[in-house]
Amino acid sequence: MVNSRGNERGDNGYFYMKYAEMDDYIDQILVVYDSDDTENFNRLLYKTKILNVINTLSEQRQYANEDEKKALNFANTMLRKVVFKQNHQYNMDKKDLIAFINKYFN
Repeated sequence: MVNSRGNERGDNGYFYMKYAEMDDYIDQILVVYDSDDTENFNRLLYKTKILNVINTLSEQRQYANEDEKKALNFANTMLRKVVFKQNHQYNMDKKDLIAFINKYFN
């Protein structure tokens, strides 16, 4: 892959990754194989849009009351765990998730 940081980085401007690992890193890198690679481009666009949602949720927490903050954190946790398979530092723990679900969905 072409390294966007120039020829001084990587192997004269290139870096390498196993194809099998791309799924794990697609949310952290911008990868399009070629202009006709619409499937991977759309997949990349999907991951980018999910990241935008996560960023919006995080930014809006400052305006929320305590229950709304928990709801925003719940959504952030679910997106990170399900879509990106991440264990983010602000993810709700299992006890808090169950308490939140029981409070609003029972």
